[in-house]
Amino acid sequence: MLSANKKPVQKHHAQTVLKANPETVKGDFERENLFELNGAKAEMSRIGDEFFIRFNDAETFKIEAVVGDEKLEEYAARKDGKLLHLPIAYDLREKKWTHLTDEFVQTETAKIFQTSGDWETNCASCHLEQTAQNFPTDCASCHSKPLHESETDTIRFSAREHQGILRSVCFVKNKGGNVISCQSCHSSDVREKPTQQACINCHQQFSAPETISEHTKHQANSANCFSCHQPEIVYGHLEFQRTHEISIPNPELTVTKNIPNACNLCHTDKSVNWAILQTKTLWSENFRDAKISNDLQFNEAEGIRGIVAGDAFTRALWADILKKHASPD
Repeated sequence: MLSANKKPVQKHHAQTVLKANPETVKGDFERENLFELNGAKAEMSRIGDEFFIRFNDAETFKIEAVVGDEKLEEYAARKDGKLLHLPIAYDLREKKWTHLTDEFVQTETAKIFQTSGDWETNCASCHLEQTAQNFPTDCASCHSKPLHESETDTIRFSAREHQGILRSVCFVKNKGGNVISCQSCHSSDVREKPTQQACINCHQQFSAPETISEHTKHQANSANCFSCHQPEIVYGHLEFQRTHEISIPNPELTVTKNIPNACNLCHTDKSVNWAILQTKTLWSENFRDAKISNDLQFNEAEGIRGIVAGDAFTRALWADILKKHASPD
């Protein structure tokens, strides 16, 4: 297990949940207030200072709490005396309603709007503002959600950051959290993104800029620790985020296990086989035995192959990558 957080935790997480009222609710409950998905329907409404969501013209829930930040607003409502986490949310950036799920394909209409688990047992003890002082100091207590069945070879979804670190080369090679832990990389302010200094604190051989260029075989500032070793291949909270599974980029794993490789995430116009040959040439000590694939699809530009290959997750990932690489024009 990673060492528990011994630093004071700011109240950012705890304050993301507030009682529902006209000042805290930002979702559109009055104009664009209808959401339909695969034949199922959710209709939002406001009566005075109260907010409601009605599912499939049947069950209506009064919103009691909202949870979110600048990206997404989620809702909790009471049923049979228990506060439940509702399966619909409002995308604050796109100004639209969306469905909460790890799955990209939901086939059973009857289950689309099933309410989630017991909010008070699973969520409120950490996240409600009035219990902020009870926020857990062990990051893993919240960031270790059970792996999805599709995550055998690589972490795909958020809230599994703890498992990602445990599977990381930095953790495994150094035999545990005495060398790397949540706090060795993150400050006590969870909103503050780590910089490369978090890596250099341990890997001091790269403290000089020229050593990083030599290590990456790229021009200065064109590649960094995170883009190569923690690429944005984990989905959560309406976006792809950096994985916590710190690894050495290996294009061969795209061939053998359908794991996205950091090389082609930048070089989208190049093939996986091209990336394999580059690793073999540039880092021959580690990749002297690397072999290209005889499967002709891996001769195609990965930006094209990725958008039509593999499962829905892979296609969604590549749609996001190509959007990020697209010209503003």
